[in-house]
Amino acid sequence: MRAGTVNNIGQMTYILTMADTLTRDHEGPVLIVGGYGTVGSALTELAAPHWPLLLTGRNPEKGAALADKHGATVRRWDLTDPAPFRAAVRAVIGTVNDPIDRVLTAAVGGGVPYVDITRWTSRMTRAVAAAAVMRPRAPVLFSSAWMGGITSVVAAALISERGGVATSVDIAVRWDMNDMAGIDSVDFMDRLGYDYEVRRGGLPVTVAPLTDPRIVNIAGSRTKVVRIDTPEQLTLPITLDVGTVSTRIGFSSGAATTALLAAKKAGLFRWGKGDRWTSVRRSLLYSPGEGGNAEIRVDVDGEGGRTSATVVDPRGQAHLTALGGFLGLRRVLDPTGSEPGVTYPELHPDPASILRSLPEHGVEVLRE
Repeated sequence: MRAGTVNNIGQMTYILTMADTLTRDHEGPVLIVGGYGTVGSALTELAAPHWPLLLTGRNPEKGAALADKHGATVRRWDLTDPAPFRAAVRAVIGTVNDPIDRVLTAAVGGGVPYVDITRWTSRMTRAVAAAAVMRPRAPVLFSSAWMGGITSVVAAALISERGGVATSVDIAVRWDMNDMAGIDSVDFMDRLGYDYEVRRGGLPVTVAPLTDPRIVNIAGSRTKVVRIDTPEQLTLPITLDVGTVSTRIGFSSGAATTALLAAKKAGLFRWGKGDRWTSVRRSLLYSPGEGGNAEIRVDVDGEGGRTSATVVDPRGQAHLTALGGFLGLRRVLDPTGSEPGVTYPELHPDPASILRSLPEHGVEVLRE
């Protein structure tokens, strides 16, 4: 695409530019795109002791205090602005939506290690295809599974414990309505009007979101969970040869669950897909509080029974997502741990080591 090309997505006009230039500098900073947003700030806190940082976003003045605190540099990079961006960096991670693959294109084109933690399934599929065509010269880690790929790494670790063989993986997420969630965290609301494909017994089947309810014990709380479209349901059957993978979500508030299911029954997510209804859709879940737990249960089944783990982060989902991104950065920057090309969090060479390391970051791992 040429500089100045115009692409309409919904009612918003994005001006694409291929003039961005990222070059690899092994001694340079790690570029965090969206580095002072909700997840970006948590990632900055985790990454600052390990690497110099370059934070970018639409309004650099909002990130000045955070940058000063950690000795980071902050610059403007508005992904909807055609002004070209140039930097020499050791790696780049995206913590905000990149709907036109602008960051991806610049990173892969410059041979810079890249981590993405923001994409829903269809956008990740497109980005994977784009990256493959560009023939990456550095690792390209698509870590957009729930909580920055934490769910996929935990599933991989549990499967490894079972000798590398499993017939099914069930993931149950408990969304704490008191958590300090960023607005990007409820982007999945815009996908609740679309059916999606999963694998059941190794065969592709199409399912609808917010269906197939179950009651699951998540960290001691009986939680009603329903289906939701997440990238690990696409990748785990391919990468780990799992016949059935399902991810479901429930809420700490029964009223929120009831309201969401009522909205689906009324057809809100089908007739109310456009920008006009965005605030209505997101208001069902986006009510960030002062803090809450992030809780995820992963059950792996196969011959010999079930293996389970529940991950609890008392610092909330922004911290857990950022931790997934931080672990992804460590992986792509480890010359012995990642080769050039597209990869996924569950393909970590030693997922069990990641599971063991979570308590070092204040994350509990509960086993049954």
